[in-house]
Amino acid sequence: MIRVPSISEIYTNMRADAQVLFGTGSSIPTFSILNIVLVSFAGAMKLLYTALSVLEINILPDKATGELLQRQLDSRGIPVSAGKQAEGTLIFTGTPASVIPDGTEATTPSGYTYNTVGESVIESNGQSKEVPIQASTLGSEGNYIGQSLTLPTPPAGVDSVVYIKESPLGGQGPDTEEDSRRKIKLYDTTPLTLGLEDNYATIASSVDGVGRVWVQRAGYWTGPNTVVVTLATKDMLPVAPSTLTEVRNLFNSDPESNQFGTSIAVRNISTKELDIWVGMKPNTTDYQAAVEQAMQYYFSNTVQPSYQVLLSELFAAMDAAGVRDYIITRLDYGGDTVYDYTSSSISDRPTKILPGNGYTISLGTITFSGEI
Repeated sequence: MIRVPSISEIYTNMRADAQVLFGTGSSIPTFSILNIVLVSFAGAMKLLYTALSVLEINILPDKATGELLQRQLDSRGIPVSAGKQAEGTLIFTGTPASVIPDGTEATTPSGYTYNTVGESVIESNGQSKEVPIQASTLGSEGNYIGQSLTLPTPPAGVDSVVYIKESPLGGQGPDTEEDSRRKIKLYDTTPLTLGLEDNYATIASSVDGVGRVWVQRAGYWTGPNTVVVTLATKDMLPVAPSTLTEVRNLFNSDPESNQFGTSIAVRNISTKELDIWVGMKPNTTDYQAAVEQAMQYYFSNTVQPSYQVLLSELFAAMDAAGVRDYIITRLDYGGDTVYDYTSSSISDRPTKILPGNGYTISLGTITFSGEI
């Protein structure tokens, strides 16, 4: 790493060298031409050191920022996502033949707003077909899982409560510089070889709204001669339905991505939460925050589709948080207790948590206790 010295440090060294070169025992006069030249050169050298340090940081994409990061992206043809609105579908009820106009607003209990896409109508059975909706703003705030939404201003003949068919998901904010650096790393570490599975992640990540991609080879749970491409937003949530469709269409229309008769299954991430109970001393808010951060990092960067969570890795996350006196007392996966330290013998305690077919284990709640 290049260290940028101060102008004073550069000037002092140059002045000392000049005195040696000129063989004078006395100091160089402050207002001499030689001293003025030394001061000027010291300023120029300071700028040169600064430029070299900036180039050193930005020449490799893992530290690049600003315009130089954008050039790294452009040279690889990697898009920068401007963000994505969450998308889902609703079922309206009401009087047959009642019209649901394009842009009809529906809100969550907290007041977040969605708008319908396209005009629809209540059919003879008192229900509409599935009506697409889109979040009113970009970002993950639009991701919502629930049973129903409310219409602030119901159209004539339409009930005010509307039922969720597909939860609005897939919303994510604009790419940060860290997101862009992650995309470059994926691109650089995934060889782009036409017709081979290694290029599938690169192809899928080119679609706006895709933040994470995993490629499972033949023999994965969908069967032999099948490649499964699993998509997620950068927040490890399911991508929007339109994004999923776009990736599927991209593979189907690109003969170079499927040369050997392999079936490419593109799917959304599906998660079940792992709730963790921890007893530790000292049970302070600082240690709790450190544990939560370490666990979030582990589940975001290590756990992936079909990955088995090892208890030893959870212990390693606790160690990384700086906690030394602790015990994991209980683990619930998908609402079922899969590990209970207090009620099972050592031989009965599992060493790993297995995800269900097609699922990814995600981090749920962490409950802390000072009792060990």
